[in-house]
Amino acid sequence: MKKIMSFIVLSLVLILISCQTLGDSPGEDTIIFEVADDIEYVIGEERPIYLEYVTAKDINNITFIHFVTYDDSLVNYEVEGEYQVTFELDYEDYHKAITVDVRVVSTSTTVNLDLNIFYINDFHGAVLNNEEQIGLSRIGNLIMDEKNNNPDTTLFLAGGDILQGQLISNWYDGASTIELLNDMELDAFVAGNHEFDWGVDVLTQYFNGQNDLQANFPLLGANVYEKSSNEMVEGFEPYTIIEKSGINVAVIGTVGFGLESSIAYARIKDYKFIDPVERVMYFAHKARTEDDADIVVVINHADDDGFNNSIANLKGDYKVDAIFNGHTHRYYTRTINNVPVMQSGANG
Repeated sequence: MKKIMSFIVLSLVLILISCQTLGDSPGEDTIIFEVADDIEYVIGEERPIYLEYVTAKDINNITFIHFVTYDDSLVNYEVEGEYQVTFELDYEDYHKAITVDVRVVSTSTTVNLDLNIFYINDFHGAVLNNEEQIGLSRIGNLIMDEKNNNPDTTLFLAGGDILQGQLISNWYDGASTIELLNDMELDAFVAGNHEFDWGVDVLTQYFNGQNDLQANFPLLGANVYEKSSNEMVEGFEPYTIIEKSGINVAVIGTVGFGLESSIAYARIKDYKFIDPVERVMYFAHKARTEDDADIVVVINHADDDGFNNSIANLKGDYKVDAIFNGHTHRYYTRTINNVPVMQSGANG
């Protein structure tokens, strides 16, 4: 009996030791702690929300942002120059500090341009006008006239779920709608969840040279990734630069986070939609610093307040000037932090 009890006690000790080992503090290789290295502050604006430039999480995507502190005491927010801000993550046995430069400038690059943007989302192949839909037949001439009369100040953008829906477009796998959008000189096409209903290959054939009919506009999906390679799906671009009146306009496109669940598994099983906020931050910065974008516009095929709030509060080279939504077929225009946000309903 004593031997049995001793064995039980020993087992409990081993279990406790194992549990203690499993519960050890996270190490250097399990926490991701990064800070954006190009932060800009414009004198007179609200001070940077520094934690928005920080990534602090473990490999399971559990956030540690509330354990991050920063010291901006060296920054003179009233005098131009470069200053250092130090960020620290202090969690149990994990301690790390990162120092980055903050650029203080007197004015931001001001762009004066009356830009007319025509935007459709959730069009669903609606060509004809009837009681339930406006259709391209109703709005097409308006957009084409504006394009012809004011080509240097007019943009035409599409925010997802454009091809699938109506009989004619479905019958031709969206080809009939692609032709119409070519005629209307669409500037950028962002994928929605229903663009995947026929399979990725059916969609991308109009953008990769594998079909006689080719779109005259780019297919955008900055967060559309292959699971196997963890790379963007071939045929998609993260953003496009459109020059209007000497001004470079960057249009970034993303599919709403988690919308894979609205697509048939067989069509989406090899693909994933990664965090659109992170991708927008990355490509907005890239567009401004590498492609000289003066204006950055984001189209996210979702109606997501979290996304909109995060993007509308970006500053400096991460700043986004307008946000377009989709997916829920709602009509709204509003502003968040002086950034316009809109969705244009459905079917034209």
